[in-house]
Amino acid sequence: MSSSARNDLEAARPLFIALAIAMLGVGLLGTVVGIRAELEDFPTAITGLVMSSYYVGFLAGCAIAPRLLRRIGHVKAFLGCSLLSAICAIAYPLYATPAAWSVLRIGTGAATAGLYVVCESWLAGAGHPKTRGRLLAVYLLVGNAGYGLGQLLLRAGSPEGSTLFLIAGALLALAVVPLVALRPGAPPKTNVVRLRIPDLVKAAPLGVATSFATGVSIGGIFGFGAVYGTSVGMSVERVGLLMAVAMAGGIALQWPIGALSDRISRRYVIIGSSILAGSFALLASSVDPLTTGLLACMFGFTAFSFPMYSLAISHVNDALHPENVIPASAALLGIYGIGSLLGPIATSIAIESLGPPGFWLLAGTAHLILGAYGLYRLVKARRLMEGHHLPPLPINASPQAAFLIEDTAEMPTVQR
Repeated sequence: MSSSARNDLEAARPLFIALAIAMLGVGLLGTVVGIRAELEDFPTAITGLVMSSYYVGFLAGCAIAPRLLRRIGHVKAFLGCSLLSAICAIAYPLYATPAAWSVLRIGTGAATAGLYVVCESWLAGAGHPKTRGRLLAVYLLVGNAGYGLGQLLLRAGSPEGSTLFLIAGALLALAVVPLVALRPGAPPKTNVVRLRIPDLVKAAPLGVATSFATGVSIGGIFGFGAVYGTSVGMSVERVGLLMAVAMAGGIALQWPIGALSDRISRRYVIIGSSILAGSFALLASSVDPLTTGLLACMFGFTAFSFPMYSLAISHVNDALHPENVIPASAALLGIYGIGSLLGPIATSIAIESLGPPGFWLLAGTAHLILGAYGLYRLVKARRLMEGHHLPPLPINASPQAAFLIEDTAEMPTVQR
């Protein structure tokens, strides 16, 4: 590992510790709310509305977070979002009604989106292009690991009482301590400008498409993975194993793929990951679902699919001015959230129309289309470059600078 990578990782260590603690609370809270809603005998349709309220808050948080960061900075924004989540967690058992829980879910979603925007814009803005991929890979590793380990805390109490909610609230409040005690080197405040979605699409269309496609895929996997497993005859234990393999695969290649994207054009890595993920998904649609072959396909699919969101963030921010990093992070997260919301809906339609294999065919087709689109953008950029004189690079430019000329040869200037 280069010294610059070590320095950037060390500077971000307090943020990673804070994120890990917060995700323990978020992971526990998300599960216990669903279980408690069933125990409270909420009608199924009402429970669905309560749980989906989270995404309303999530999208609202993506819109609000850039303004919050502009006014108070990264550290204070993280503290505020984490404490808001803690307050919501503690309030759930106090007001166990669908209406109150819908409001709390909106608050939880907005606060969680705020935490993500803070972390992603912090790392995208603080990291050098040569280390950005690895920083964001560690971010997703820490976030996913914290969220997954949060499920193990369900054994610490009964969903019927207040203990689990209080534990979640305590963890979310505790997450502020590393940022206060260790005084991390947060990015300096910059003049945050408004970045319209069309401008973002023009600047880095492949990054935007990758963010959306990954949201659809991951939303479908986690939203309908258990339904798929049950529909093909898996036992409860086998369904649990399938989802555990999905999470393990998603973690396995985060760092290697992020490191590779720091050495070659991120566009190449996105295209390769898309094609490999799509191939594993299509293979899974033809494999006996009760064999280890399906588990291997799930591992391969998530190993190449899950890192793609961090690649999208890095690819987009490579092409933007620093003042656009925060709004770009919020916009990408919102696009990813919309994809995650639509993923389970699209997966349910695919299963309804094509049977259980539709679960895999949708995910595979989405990734292969993304890979084909990436190849199209690559060919188009190279053709346009043939008629352009490339400017000389500074002697101290990073390796990514050369790729950025290729990646941005056809794109108009983003408003600054």
